[in-house]
Amino acid sequence: MNFVDIAELTANHIVGDRIIYKRSKTAKEFNIKIHSSAQKILDFYLKNKTENGNYIFPVYDPEKQQTEKQKHTRKQTVLRHINE
Repeated sequence: MNFVDIAELTANHIVGDRIIYKRSKTAKEFNIKIHSSAQKILDFYLKNKTENGNYIFPVYDPEKQQTEKQKHTRKQTVLRHINE
């Protein structure tokens, strides 16, 4: 998975032991089995989620990134930091 798709993951994309999502760049649907090490990471981030619509990973701050342009800018900023 690429970073943009990871940033957009919500609890709704988790179905049993699989991640089902459409890639943002191509809109192609992917159905990926969750490896046990990935499940541990997901469990860590999902334990404090109470609503299915919430993003799994803390890339966005809902109070700051409300528009698509703000989300795009945030994704680019985080990705730059990751790639440093």
